[in-house]
Amino acid sequence: MLETRIPPLKRELVADWQTLIRTFIKPENEASRDTLFKYMEPILFGLHSFLNKHVGITEEVSLRELAAKYKSTIIHPNPEKKLADVITDLIEDIAPYAVNVASPYFIGHMTSAIPFFMVHLKTITAALNQNVVKVETSKVVSVIEKQVLAKIHRLIFKKDEAFYDEHVQDPNTTLGCFTDGGTLANTTALWVARNAAFPPVDGFNGIEKDGLMAAYKRYGVERCVILVSRLGHYSLRKASGLLGIGNQNLIALDVDNRNKVDLIKL
Repeated sequence: MLETRIPPLKRELVADWQTLIRTFIKPENEASRDTLFKYMEPILFGLHSFLNKHVGITEEVSLRELAAKYKSTIIHPNPEKKLADVITDLIEDIAPYAVNVASPYFIGHMTSAIPFFMVHLKTITAALNQNVVKVETSKVVSVIEKQVLAKIHRLIFKKDEAFYDEHVQDPNTTLGCFTDGGTLANTTALWVARNAAFPPVDGFNGIEKDGLMAAYKRYGVERCVILVSRLGHYSLRKASGLLGIGNQNLIALDVDNRNKVDLIKL
């Protein structure tokens, strides 16, 4: 009995080199710019319409129904829809079932309303795509970042003019840092506090380099704790684990009738 073998399908790249350049490098001509404007208008006006019509979370369509609609896990080798159809789907099939955080009926504990002009500014930010981790990928944006940090620092700490003249653009000075949320802010603050509690001394390079066990041994301690209000953000617990201090060493303190840490309990 002869066995018939079917040769495997030969797969080819969907995008050629020129297509990749056109997608990821730059708009190649005026027609590309016109196309961008063409699609930006329905996006902005479509979202504006959504924000005017829809309130917060609605039960018009249940989560169960929405979940059933988005169960496919196949990534097709070729685009399934044209860009215009994708935009239409976003405006008509997705946006109406999102949460309108700008609605007067919605109170957002984490995500609040923003001025609508931020949508346009976000477009500029995405188009420039700067990375302020180093000047090679941002240049003037890193300079502006230091200026904004200095302004915020001055608003809070009110140092004299000479202080800010010296430090505003000093590459060896950090007057602060931006984070994108409470979790990262709290983790960063505790990271700095941990390093400050176990700084380098003779024969010890600091906890950041030598680790927690070496720090405890060098400073002769058995335990490091974080004291926090029992109303403290849950990110503090995550931070204690990330920093090697441990969840059990996060000690929650009772609060008084003003929701401030009870100093007697402290």
